[in-house]
Amino acid sequence: MDTNRIRLNGFKMPFHLYQLLSWLYIILCIAEYYIFLFPFRRDEDFYFLSSIFDVSLILVLFFGFLTTKSDPTDALVKSSWNNIMQTQDLRFNYKCMICNAPIYRRSKHCMNCNRCTEDFDHHCKWLNNCIGKKNYRFFWALILSFQVNQAVLLASSIIFTYYCIEHPEKIEQLTKRVYHLDGYISLVTINIIFSVFSAITVFTNGYLICFHIFLKFKGVTTYEYIIYKNAVKKKKPCIRPEIDRRDFKL
Repeated sequence: MDTNRIRLNGFKMPFHLYQLLSWLYIILCIAEYYIFLFPFRRDEDFYFLSSIFDVSLILVLFFGFLTTKSDPTDALVKSSWNNIMQTQDLRFNYKCMICNAPIYRRSKHCMNCNRCTEDFDHHCKWLNNCIGKKNYRFFWALILSFQVNQAVLLASSIIFTYYCIEHPEKIEQLTKRVYHLDGYISLVTINIIFSVFSAITVFTNGYLICFHIFLKFKGVTTYEYIIYKNAVKKKKPCIRPEIDRRDFKL
């Protein structure tokens, strides 16, 4: 197998479009908070929120880097690359015909990364990497910290808009002093736009968190859930028989 064509982590080029968009969105969120909302940092309502935003942003960047940089490749496949076969390991009875190597039962070959991922959950286009056994905890920490970060951004934007309505003179003075602008309508417009995007993000990411809690409770991965649903839809046995015995009703 040509290991040069294998994507070992999400930082290996080419980058996915969704990955670039996620980086752009984070940059815009940072700019929104520290350029437009930072002047209110000393206000009591914003001081607590801004502290949470700072911490959650650091966690998002940290766990985002770890999840993207991690290599979730099946250990048996990596051993086969070095001609070190773990024949004593009784947990594998499967073989990937593409990797031409033994794999663990819950591993799956990802065509995007061209490698088998141990305990494959899904391929995340936003991170340009597979999520599996070795980076699933990092992924969990990432989406949780991102949820907090976006919730704080949404709350701060709403409070800012409220201040603009209740204290227009104060906001206008601040706008002239900090941004050297004659009006504050543009600031309000920008914050409303970011409020909409943050609300959408909080809802969709919150749904993702709830979905993975459900999967964790059922003891299956995203991939196993999908193949089960496809099997039910086509009225055929699931390719993994043990999943057929699970109850997936919410």
